[in-house]
Amino acid sequence: MKIKALIVEDDETLLKNLKRFLELEGIDADTATNGLEALEVIQQCKVLHDVVITDLNMPQMGGMQLVNVLQSQSRTRDMPIIVITAFGQKQNLLTALRSGVKDLLEKPWDADDLMASIHRVIPVPGSEPALSDNYANQLYDYLFNVASAGPLPSILFLRFSFSGQVKTLAGSMRPALLSTIEAVLKEVFTGDQWIFNKDDFSVAVFDCEGGSGELNIDSKAKLKSLQSRIARLFLRSAPEHQLAVFAPLVAAIFVDKSILASHQGSERAAVVERLESIVEGAKSGKGKVFLYTDDSIKLPSLRLDIPSLINRAVQAKSSELSIAWQPQINLADGSIHGAEALARWDSPELGFVSPEKFISVAEDWGLIDKLGALLRDIAMEEFLAMQALEVALPRMSFNVSPFELLDPSFAKELIERVRSYEIPFEMVTAEITESASVLESKDGLNNLRLLKDSGMGLAVDDFGSGFTSLGALSEQPLTELKIDRSYLSGISDNPKLLAVVSNMVNLAEDIDAISVVEGIEDKEQLDILRGLGCDYGQGYYWSKPIPMADLRILLQSSDPFPR
Repeated sequence: MKIKALIVEDDETLLKNLKRFLELEGIDADTATNGLEALEVIQQCKVLHDVVITDLNMPQMGGMQLVNVLQSQSRTRDMPIIVITAFGQKQNLLTALRSGVKDLLEKPWDADDLMASIHRVIPVPGSEPALSDNYANQLYDYLFNVASAGPLPSILFLRFSFSGQVKTLAGSMRPALLSTIEAVLKEVFTGDQWIFNKDDFSVAVFDCEGGSGELNIDSKAKLKSLQSRIARLFLRSAPEHQLAVFAPLVAAIFVDKSILASHQGSERAAVVERLESIVEGAKSGKGKVFLYTDDSIKLPSLRLDIPSLINRAVQAKSSELSIAWQPQINLADGSIHGAEALARWDSPELGFVSPEKFISVAEDWGLIDKLGALLRDIAMEEFLAMQALEVALPRMSFNVSPFELLDPSFAKELIERVRSYEIPFEMVTAEITESASVLESKDGLNNLRLLKDSGMGLAVDDFGSGFTSLGALSEQPLTELKIDRSYLSGISDNPKLLAVVSNMVNLAEDIDAISVVEGIEDKEQLDILRGLGCDYGQGYYWSKPIPMADLRILLQSSDPFPR
C-alpha cells in the first residue's frame, strides 16, 4: 500500500525539494506552508496521512502548535509526526519530544535518514487487533461512505465508566470486559453498525435499530430507559466475581438524523469533529443522558469553521472584533471604580459567537497571542478616548489567557505595548483566569512578577473555580482576587456558602489584595457582600457589558447607579 505524507514547510525551495524526493521514492505527498494550512489539508482528506513531516518555525501557526492541535484531537492523536528543524534548537527539540513527536531530524536533511525515519514511525499493518482500530478514523470513514447520496444516520454514543481502574486490567479481565460490552451491543442492536473505542470504552451506534425496528428516541425518558436496559444487561452478562470491577455508569448521547440531514460529502469531516466533541463532553457527565434533536437543539456552528474566520478577522483587524465594557463599582459609595474590557465577536458568517467558544478555539489553534494582542489594543484605544471626558474612566482591566503567560516574552511585550499608548501602568489591571499550571510555572510566575514590577495590577479571575493551592497563591504578586459568580447563587439562604465567600474576602485582605465579586444581580446580594467587607463588584445589578458610547454616558451622569 502506497505511503501518503503531509509536508509542512514555509521555505518554498525546501518544500519543493522534499516533495520531489518523496515522490521519487514512491510516496504521495501533500504540502502546506504553515500549521493552519496543514490542518485544512487534513480536514479535507477522507483518509489520514501516514506521516506528517513538519518544520518548527513557521508564520501563522508553527510546528509545535500544529503538533499540540493534532495531539488534542482524537482523530489525529495517533498520526506519526517527524520534525525537521535547524541545528542547535535544543529546547525546541526537547519540547517536541515531550509533545509526542515520533522522530527528529536536523536540517539539511539526509535522504537515507529521512526514509529510515519514515519507515520507523509508520505502524506496521496488522500490529493492532481489529477491535482497537483507530476509533476516530473508523467513525470518519463510516460517515464518508455510508448513505453517500442521503442524509447521515441517527447516531447513539455510549460511554461506559467503571468503578475499577479498567485501563490497567491485566490477564483475562480486560478481554472479558470487551466481550461483555460486545455481547450487550449484539443483544440490544441488530446488525453490526457500531464502532468501539477500547481505550476509553466509547461506542458509536449507527441507525439505532433494535429487534423491533427503529428505536425512535424522541425524549430523554426513552433515552434514559435505553440506558438503564443496557446497564442491566451489562451486569447480567458480566462474570459474578468481576461485578465489582464491571459495575458500569453508562452515559448516553443521541444525535437525531434530522440535525445532520443537511451535511453531505466533504462537510462530514467537520461533522465528525463536532460529534467527537459531544462524546468528549460526556466524559464529565457519568451516567447522564444527552438528547440532540432538531426540536431541542441545533448543532452550533462547527468549531472547524471558527479558526480560519478568527485568523481572517485578526489579520484584517476587522471591526467584527470589538470590546464591551462592564463597570466595576466601589461597594462602599457606589462610584465607578473602573471597567473590564470583554471580548466580542460578531462574525458575518456565524453571527454573534460567545467569548467562551471563540477564545477557547483560539487557544486550541495557537491564535490566542495575536487575538489577545488585537483585543487589548482596541481596549487601550477606547480607554484613551474616555480619558478626554470631564469624568474619566479611572481604571481599565483586560483578560490575559493562561497560554499567553506561558510565553517567556509575553510580559515584556505587553509592558511595551501599554507604554506605547502612554497609559499609566497603575491604571491598568491584567486579569488571569485561575490556573495552577500558570500560577505554579516558572514562566508564568516570571511574567506575573514583571507585570507587577511595572506598576500594573494583577487579578486572579474566576477565583474559586480553578483549585489553585493556597501555598501557590500566597507566592504570587497579586493585587486583586475576583471571586467567581457561581458563589453568589443561593448565598442568602446558604450559611456554608456565605462562610466560603467570607473566607475568600478575608483571604484577599490577608495577601494585601482587593476583593471583587462578579455576577451581582440584586440588592440582597449587594448588601450581603457589603456586610462581608468586599471592596468592589460588577454585574447586571448595575450594568451588562456595554459599548464604549454607552459607558461614556454613564461616566458623565451624576448618579448613574442604584446604591
